[in-house]
Amino acid sequence: MKQANLFTDGAFARRADPISSHRAAARVNTSRLEGIVLAALRQKAQTGATTKELAAELQLPRDSVSPRMPPLEEKNLIRRTKDHREGAIVWKAIPDRE
Repeated sequence: MKQANLFTDGAFARRADPISSHRAAARVNTSRLEGIVLAALRQKAQTGATTKELAAELQLPRDSVSPRMPPLEEKNLIRRTKDHREGAIVWKAIPDRE
């Protein structure tokens, strides 16, 4: 049996969480959230953004933004920079290839 990837296989709830948490996790559209995060990063092409900055701008909890970064990075849509702000990684969108 294939083990679930916590970063790419959707939203999850812990085993001990109530059934309502499991139902809510099943309804989360992670692709939609990835698209929202990617669009926000593309708007910050010059400066990039940390997950904290993105969460504040998008008015989302940081724990909804942070898990979107590894899948977007694996898809070569964003990259980590060597820069840090307030101790956090600065991310940038990779420009579309035309």
